[in-house]
Amino acid sequence: MELHPTECGPSERARCVDLQGSGVMDDVTWTLVVAALPVAGAIIVAFVPRWAEVRERRRSRYAEAVEALVAWAEFPYRVARRADDDP
Repeated sequence: MELHPTECGPSERARCVDLQGSGVMDDVTWTLVVAALPVAGAIIVAFVPRWAEVRERRRSRYAEAVEALVAWAEFPYRVARRADDDP
């Protein structure tokens, strides 16, 4: 005997939920999604400044490394251009 969801009584509640299919699951899923959105937003807001800080630190370290490499590369020319031998 197949019951229509509107014909279910209190004793047949589990069977009626099965007959309704994903309707109940959709409500639970949407509730979880709505509850998870603020959490995801908070995580994103927490990591974006940290990510920018890491990028800025990496950028400054690369700039320092390039500056040191250029200084080492220019050192022989600086010695050759000296006007006198005094250090």
